[in-house]
Amino acid sequence: MADTPLDMAELSGLLTSDEHADEAGSFKTVAAGKYESTLDMRQTLTGGEDSLKSLVGRQYAKVSFPVKNTEGRKTGRVNFNISWIEKRTAKGFQDSAYSLYNQFVVALGMKGKEVPDVLQAIMEYPFVFTVTEQYKDTTPDGAVVYKDVTPANRDAIVRGAFKRYNNVTGISKVKVA
Repeated sequence: MADTPLDMAELSGLLTSDEHADEAGSFKTVAAGKYESTLDMRQTLTGGEDSLKSLVGRQYAKVSFPVKNTEGRKTGRVNFNISWIEKRTAKGFQDSAYSLYNQFVVALGMKGKEVPDVLQAIMEYPFVFTVTEQYKDTTPDGAVVYKDVTPANRDAIVRGAFKRYNNVTGISKVKVA
């Protein structure tokens, strides 16, 4: 049987679900864990006025890798930023973008090499990425806090109105057996 055309008047009074629209439009994240993958996207930029505060006026690269399940099917993507321009936190530690760039340098054995060579090499080899998954919440006094998504709370967080984030916290070379 063929599809039947609808008259727009037949749809009058039907409303979209705000909850379902929010769910469909929410930023997809992957569960925390260690993922072996190869970067498949790299874009070098200089941070503009609308960039993250830590990247304004700073050279950096936006990179990403696909996350696959045990059958090799893509189940998600993780995006993150790296920078070869030194920036430190108030406590004197390397900020995330600078630390992640230097973790690539160490994993590749490329200390002292030129930035373009490192940026090319990171696209050619697989790495193990340590990824966290967090969600943004507000305390009763109005302060914004970031909490870990766990297996125990994941379903409630996904169903709720919480904004979720993935963060890459570690990069290492793939160990050859």
